Amino acid sequence: MRVTVIGNCQAAGLASCLSTMVPEMRVAVRGPAAPEELPQVMEGCDRLLLQGEAAQVPRGHADRIISWPRLIFAAFHPDAVYAQREGRIFGSVLGQYHSALTLLGWMAGRSVAETLRLFRPEIFERAGYFGMWASSQRALLAEGEASGLPLETAFESWAARGCFMHSPNHPQIGPVADVARALLPALGLNATVPQPERFLPDGLARSLILPVYPDVALRLGLAGDYAFKLPTRLAGGIEQAEVIGLEAMVERSFAALEGISRTSLECPRFAAPAWQDLARDLPALVATPLPKAGGNPYRGLPAHQYWRQAMAETPGESVDPVVAAPLRITPRTAIATAGSCFAQHIARTLKGAGFNHMVAEPPPPELTPAQVEAGHWGTFSARYGNVYTARQLVQLVQLVERAEGRFRPTDAAWQRPDGRWVDPFRPQIEPAGHAGRAEVLAALRPHLQAVRRMLRRVEVFVFTLGLTEAWRARADGAVFPLAPGVVAGAFDPAAYEFVNFATAEVLADLRAFRTALRTINPRAKLVLTVSPVPLVATYEPRHVLVSTVASKSILRAAAEEYCREDPEAWYFPSYEIVTGPHARGSAFGPDLREVSEATVARVMRLFLQHATLAAPTPRRAVAAPAAIPDAETAALFQVLCDEDKLAG
Repeated sequence: MRVTVIGNCQAAGLASCLSTMVPEMRVAVRGPAAPEELPQVMEGCDRLLLQGEAAQVPRGHADRIISWPRLIFAAFHPDAVYAQREGRIFGSVLGQYHSALTLLGWMAGRSVAETLRLFRPEIFERAGYFGMWASSQRALLAEGEASGLPLETAFESWAARGCFMHSPNHPQIGPVADVARALLPALGLNATVPQPERFLPDGLARSLILPVYPDVALRLGLAGDYAFKLPTRLAGGIEQAEVIGLEAMVERSFAALEGISRTSLECPRFAAPAWQDLARDLPALVATPLPKAGGNPYRGLPAHQYWRQAMAETPGESVDPVVAAPLRITPRTAIATAGSCFAQHIARTLKGAGFNHMVAEPPPPELTPAQVEAGHWGTFSARYGNVYTARQLVQLVQLVERAEGRFRPTDAAWQRPDGRWVDPFRPQIEPAGHAGRAEVLAALRPHLQAVRRMLRRVEVFVFTLGLTEAWRARADGAVFPLAPGVVAGAFDPAAYEFVNFATAEVLADLRAFRTALRTINPRAKLVLTVSPVPLVATYEPRHVLVSTVASKSILRAAAEEYCREDPEAWYFPSYEIVTGPHARGSAFGPDLREVSEATVARVMRLFLQHATLAAPTPRRAVAAPAAIPDAETAALFQVLCDEDKLAG
């Protein structure tokens, strides 16, 4: 088969992928062609792969012409723009591109030093750099639809890899190979080499590679820098890549524009209202120098870093303490949840919004819906019940050792007052209990296997820290969600002891969990939250309010320390959203403990807004579409809380 690929700079990469995948296919490549030229081009081939909309295919040739999409995505590089002079593209040190902020500074007659002051978060926010993901995604998916090649599934995979573009119109080799694979069925061919990207050089990487600016990267969950890689050149037969920093980029851009009339260049972006406002305010913006020795380092910080702007002057329902999420959850991401009662809200929200909340222990098909609900099937990623403390979290990983017979806790089964038996580590997971010890152990075996499957497959593990107070067995240090004697078992001070974990102990347990989990599953990432729900009761001889504040403070401090040292972890501030003064006492119900429906729904909306690809841009108004169906709101409150039993 003879195939000709027509398209922009992406065409050569597509042709290379196709030729590698099907070696017997003869592939030629050429640049864009006008519709009237296509019949002549087709004389030399059996199939023509035409980049762009299917609508441009001439009549009578649809059976031999296949459309493929232009891969353009600007969210990683929102500062890149084109400029025209006398109707033609006029480039810079960045090839055909310009840095929009650099061009704005030059056109306003500002110096290099003044222009460099524009590269800061509040300017990026005003310019819309933090809000380009959704529009870029929509445009890319629309391009796929127009060409007859849907890209939704492929896009999720690309986004999960991180930055998949070298520049707004230069994709990395992986997405190009995905398009090539998607075209083969239309060609009626099968791949001999299904993964050409493993063996081909990334041709577009020899051209310009733009950096993802650090503040943009932070909001996309990526690592960022200001390293601009210029087109590769040959020196003595050796490829040589020149990489320059931000200051050098601005200096060379100014040098490339030297002698050009500032009124002779046109940039369509500058016609947008936000950019007209920037141009109007430019004198004041560039007059504010970056902090220097002896200056005020707090001057010019983003609005969310000042209490007055972020809290006092912001309506309570619009306060959003999430600045950035260092991860992106797609509908295909395997997510597991564990923790206190509040963790169940996150689980149900993810499921209700169509995300892949793992349920490694599904209900048997013979159970009725009422039995499924009563047995809390699907409430947790596996039926381990509430995991209140970080020590219990470590024990959750130890369930793998229990499944493999390497660890057996002393307490295997507790008897209830009604004569039924329960698992001490999940005492309320079976409301009817079990007939005896043997039945408890029999039910444990499939549970252990399910936990092992879940831990080995999970990609994002969300854990809600709930308590520091706990009871543990003196014999082996095992920690229980409820003290023996509350719903089952018999309390014996010689066998069990009260413990109130300190910050250092919680931090050590989180580290131990990280080590154990990554031994099982190196790709798993951890999201931490702190439950805002107060203690039902305290065993410390003091007021329950004091114990509540102490416990939450310890958990919050441990989570802070942990996330500082683990760059792949993320702390989601559910505790702050609920308990902050902006709530003005409206976050809790009449019992001052149960979180109100509106507050829970708002916490969950913010989580989806910041952590999912549906809305990767922070700072969006909370009033944005909820992604939580209204019918789901009431269900968010049907949670299993072992701790409630402490109140009698």
